[in-house]
Amino acid sequence: MPSALILSRTEVGIAKAREQGKQFGRQKRKIAERYANGETMAELAAEYEVGEATIFRALQGLFEQAA
Repeated sequence: MPSALILSRTEVGIAKAREQGKQFGRQKRKIAERYANGETMAELAAEYEVGEATIFRALQGLFEQAA
């Protein structure tokens, strides 16, 4: 379980990003579009320099929101 300090700093960082006009979720939607168009999780993971599990979790989150 994350400590209160980590949660507090995370919330501050997110608030600052939103004040600067940053939007969240755009990259996940792009990953989902590319995956739907036939790119594999391995290809996407290599391009974004993350593990395949990270791509899987990004897609899972989108599928759960759509349901």
